[in-house]
Amino acid sequence: MPLHIGKIIKEISKYMGVSQAELARKINTTRQNIQSIYHRQTIDTRMLQILCEALEHDFFQYHRYHLNITDNKADAITDDIDGMIKLLELCNDRFLRVKKQIIKLKKI
Repeated sequence: MPLHIGKIIKEISKYMGVSQAELARKINTTRQNIQSIYHRQTIDTRMLQILCEALEHDFFQYHRYHLNITDNKADAITDDIDGMIKLLELCNDRFLRVKKQIIKLKKI
C-alpha cells in the first residue's frame, strides 16, 4: 500500500483543529495550495519540513515507518492500523497537554 502523505497531513491538521485557511497563513500560502497539498501522494522534503514546523508534528516519521513495512500485505495492513493507533495516542496526549495549559491560563 503506497504512502499518501497528503492524506496524513490533512488528517493531522483536522485532528489538531487547524483549518486550511489557518495552515495557509502559517506557511504563507493560499488555502487552495493547502487543498492541493492534501491531494498529493508525494511532497517535496522542504515543504514537508515547513509543514512539520507549522503543525509541530513529525511527518517524516511516516516515511520511515512505511519503509519498514514488510512485503506481506496482511502484516502491512496490521502494521498500518497499529501505526495509526499509535499516532492517535500521540495526538491525544498532545491535545491533553495543550488543554491543561489552556485551563491553567484561564485561571490566571
